[in-house]
Amino acid sequence: MSAAQVNGYRKKIIKDGIDKILAHDRIDEPCYKTLKKRCQQTLENVKRNEVNEIDNCISPFELAGLTKDSRLKYIGLDTIYNLIQNDEIPISTQKDVFRIADSVCSSVASGTSYPQVLLEKREMAVQMIYCSYYVHGNSLIALIRSCFSFAEIKFWGRVAQSHIDAIAGHVHKRLKEFGTQKEEDVDNEESVEESLEKNLKNVWQWDAFLVARELKEITTMHPSCPENYYWPEFIETLSEHTRILLEDLQETGVPRELLMVGLNDKNVQCNEDYSMSAMQLNGERKKIIKDGIDKILAHERIDEPCYKKLKERCQQTLENVKRNEVNEIDNCISPFELAGLTKDSRLTYIGLYTIHNLIQFDEIPISSQKDVVRIVDSVCGSVSRITSDIHAQNEFLFAVEMINRYYYVHGNSLIVLIRSCFSFAKIKCRGSVARKNINVIADHVHKRLKEFGTQKKKKKKNVDNEESGEESLEKNLKNVWQWDAFLVARELKEITTMNPSCPEESRWPEFIKNLSEHTRILLEDLQETGVPRELLMVGLNDKNVQCNEDYSTPAMQLNGKRKEIIRHGIDKILAHKRIDKPCYKTLKERCQQTLENVKRNEVNQIDNCISSFELAGLTKDSRLKYIGLSTFHELIKNETIPISCQKDVIRVVDSVCSSVASGTSNIQVQFEFLMAVQMIYCYYYVHRDSLIVLIRTCFSFAKTKCWGCLAQSHINQIADQVHTRLKEFGTRKKKNVDNEESGEESLEKNLKNVWQWDAFLVARELNEITTMHPSCPEESLWPEFIEKASENTRILLEDLQETGVPRELLIDGFENKNVNSK
Repeated sequence: MSAAQVNGYRKKIIKDGIDKILAHDRIDEPCYKTLKKRCQQTLENVKRNEVNEIDNCISPFELAGLTKDSRLKYIGLDTIYNLIQNDEIPISTQKDVFRIADSVCSSVASGTSYPQVLLEKREMAVQMIYCSYYVHGNSLIALIRSCFSFAEIKFWGRVAQSHIDAIAGHVHKRLKEFGTQKEEDVDNEESVEESLEKNLKNVWQWDAFLVARELKEITTMHPSCPENYYWPEFIETLSEHTRILLEDLQETGVPRELLMVGLNDKNVQCNEDYSMSAMQLNGERKKIIKDGIDKILAHERIDEPCYKKLKERCQQTLENVKRNEVNEIDNCISPFELAGLTKDSRLTYIGLYTIHNLIQFDEIPISSQKDVVRIVDSVCGSVSRITSDIHAQNEFLFAVEMINRYYYVHGNSLIVLIRSCFSFAKIKCRGSVARKNINVIADHVHKRLKEFGTQKKKKKKNVDNEESGEESLEKNLKNVWQWDAFLVARELKEITTMNPSCPEESRWPEFIKNLSEHTRILLEDLQETGVPRELLMVGLNDKNVQCNEDYSTPAMQLNGKRKEIIRHGIDKILAHKRIDKPCYKTLKERCQQTLENVKRNEVNQIDNCISSFELAGLTKDSRLKYIGLSTFHELIKNETIPISCQKDVIRVVDSVCSSVASGTSNIQVQFEFLMAVQMIYCYYYVHRDSLIVLIRTCFSFAKTKCWGCLAQSHINQIADQVHTRLKEFGTRKKKNVDNEESGEESLEKNLKNVWQWDAFLVARELNEITTMHPSCPEESLWPEFIEKASENTRILLEDLQETGVPRELLIDGFENKNVNSK
């Protein structure tokens, strides 16, 4: 190479790699159209000598690595490896190193189904990255985790383990060399002992701490193959590296106590953005979006009809990127939301990964809390489709970690995060991370309540604080921080009553103990802010206690919010892979018609709002059912369904309940149904037959393993609401009936208003339920549920007698199913 210029050799490696890709026997297939086009474009750049930017050098090989063809993956990895080995990749910032590491790690997922030569090339590329570049922060952890995914494989376990060992050795050497020389200008006297974040003053110290924490996490894991004879030796080596790195950090002045705390606290993250110091905001945002869209368009099935909507949205977003129109959240994340909603695990991974990157580098434009709610929904909405894909699970948990760190998440979104993480808490591979995320969320809520709980009380108009006193929990929780603490405490208490699906799970008792401790701490914090303990204890068992303040969308108008929710739901339906089939023709036409109504702002009638989601709920496809129910849930929660009469409420109840009338085995559909039911009885006055329909549909889930407890609590809460409303309205709103004539003649004549009818019908239904036996006799919660239902029946009968209804007629009415409200 003595006579060759740098660019000349770089162009030769790139050209050789592209020639191999274009010579592939399947390159002309539609699924490789984007890859072929990118290769041809890169060849043009090579001819014009435009190879001084990283995108012009490695983008076709990134796309090749993302295909499902082992030969193309090998070519992509081999070319990137050659470019690194010969120092031919133009590196301008640490972000370029991050991109290279990601390209290599994401090209080959964990598993043994790939050819040995491809796995060998991947390991060589990983080795070349940490030997050639200074890799920092999350990229360093990504390399370790990628290697660890191969650490138990028979042929490559030793090699992968040696890579982890070598990375730890590199970090140790660099900390010794630079750890005390490149400190930033920080007031050391103030920072000492305050927090770990303030004591880690440069990137080398941060790297050492993050790697030590990751290695400690690995040492607590068990191999899937217990007969793996070299596993103990590997774990012993990692433990030694962890000890050495911690000692090195102490030598640089970091207190040991803070390090010990930080090792168990996933919330401790490097706040300094060492990777992007020289890059502008919009430029980086556009780059992340463009990379994500390129990966989606390179997917081998993107030209199929089921992905037509996704492809169009990607192309539209690319146009927005070219026009620099990326300052609104919709122009940034909409294609990745749709990708996350597909059933293809690779597209879901790309969607989650891109959203994770945008959050991590603070590149999502947030204008209101509603944007945070949307991000949470985008990430958590993919949970039901990633249960079998390890990399997608990783990205989901990373994205949740980023959301916790960068945003203030409130109310229902906070609970959605906890529940989504909990769905992974019992999984062998990812359970530990998911459980830690839940603990981190609880820690965040505790810290924010301590910081803001008494400082930012809302100034409510026309509220006499002296009168509110001990009246209700809702009146005593005066700001969003107190509401968050209460809702999280209630959710954690609910989790502690559940049993793991794997009773032999050794870490479950410790997890439950931590949650119980968090619940206790949050309740004590709330008492310190002035909330009476008695009200808190009652509220923990009352799911009807919900935050009435709309903290999530203070700056948005009703119609704007309504149209956004409707459009978002219809986009998800039209993105469904089977929407173009004849059986969904009516649904598709109705969705398109609704979109036209949204554009004309004709969304003030219930039919223009919910008809599309009614039809989606009536299909046999669980994904469409989920979209329909989740949109109903959002519309009700944000009070954006235009209700003009009780008939509209009946329609909403029928739409939600008929979605699961024929039964469904999809856990996410079941969950969305129960959430929608909760919203219905919290926001609307539901009467007579609709009330019974709600109870019966909930009862159909009351014996299921996953949601039985929640369904049972819904039934009890409906009964509690009927009791409360009967007490409040039962004697005030009597109809104009001649009381003297009605006397003791019949029950129908003695039940004079809708509140009394509701109480009677619910009491009769609960009495019917108490005579049934569970399908699972060993269900431990069933006796308690039946006891509560019997108690509610007794209370409602006593309430009715207090309003003047004779007990004899009520007892007769229980036996006579012919007694119904006219």
